[in-house]
Amino acid sequence: MKLRPIFIILVFALLSCGARPTHAQGIAGNWIWTSGESSPRNAYAYFRKSFSISAVPESATIRVTADSRYILYVNGIEVRRGPSRSHTRYRTYDTIDAAAYFQRGANVIAAVVHHYGDWTFSAQRGRAGLLVDARIVTSRGSYTIRTDDSWRALRTTAWDADLDRINMQLGFPELYDARKEPV
Repeated sequence: MKLRPIFIILVFALLSCGARPTHAQGIAGNWIWTSGESSPRNAYAYFRKSFSISAVPESATIRVTADSRYILYVNGIEVRRGPSRSHTRYRTYDTIDAAAYFQRGANVIAAVVHHYGDWTFSAQRGRAGLLVDARIVTSRGSYTIRTDDSWRALRTTAWDADLDRINMQLGFPELYDARKEPV
């Protein structure tokens, strides 16, 4: 009985931040990652898709998930961090109302993905990847942006991958060196 109020508070907190996790099987698009190992330990990668739309959006919905964690940006503005904790076979995704972030003309969806490549109490080891399915509706038509091989992807060494974990419950500590950022 004591867990029930905590559970209700957690669900309310999740819903109040606008995240609506749903199983990733509902997302169209392809899981993408950089070349090399499919489940690298403590790896970070950048992803970017540039495109143009003919009018200001009337609506825009982005569905996104990653293994293990992502930070999503639209036109340089951080939109969301996620996904919610889930099993690798039943990966959840976040649904984001993103119309306010897009503009007429050139647009960019970008993400930083941190792949643990190891087990924690909040993540199971799986393949590294990002999955995005966005639908933008304007008065002049609709646009679908999905992860595929047209996205730019770059592994980064700005975060030190060779770090020991503090304990098995948590992920890795972050050691970030901005000098290693790509221009």
